[in-house]
Amino acid sequence: MYEGVNEILTDAGYVRYEVSNFAKKGFESHHNLTYWNNEEYYGFGVSAHGYADGVRYSNYCTLEEYMDKPTRHEYGRILNNKEKLEEEIFLGFRKTEGVNVERIKEKFGIDFGSKYKNILEKYSDYIIKTPTGYAFNLKGTMLSNEILPEFLED
Repeated sequence: MYEGVNEILTDAGYVRYEVSNFAKKGFESHHNLTYWNNEEYYGFGVSAHGYADGVRYSNYCTLEEYMDKPTRHEYGRILNNKEKLEEEIFLGFRKTEGVNVERIKEKFGIDFGSKYKNILEKYSDYIIKTPTGYAFNLKGTMLSNEILPEFLED
């Protein structure tokens, strides 16, 4: 079904820019791309989630608690560098443009192609080289839940 939807929407002039999102060129959701680009965002309202200053957080789940403490969070977690790298990888692979190896090198000081050489070779039928890094092809996207954990093991 996924391949069929991809074909129908592509034929209709839509571009798949993320695992489950298609848009006409230039009309991609900037809101969603904020998540997939691993950028910071604020969550406002009951049960909203956010990511600011390296902290992933969620607001209180009931209106009463949220109204009582609107500037505090029910849950917050500071991500360490390993977790930030993992998020950069799995969120980046959600996009059809894939992970940006220069961005990873700047942020984490690693050579993505060298560090993950064995995984990239193992899944060469599913991962393609892009102008900025690596991305899943369509079959790789469909198997991403099987492949991604290997990038997270270290």
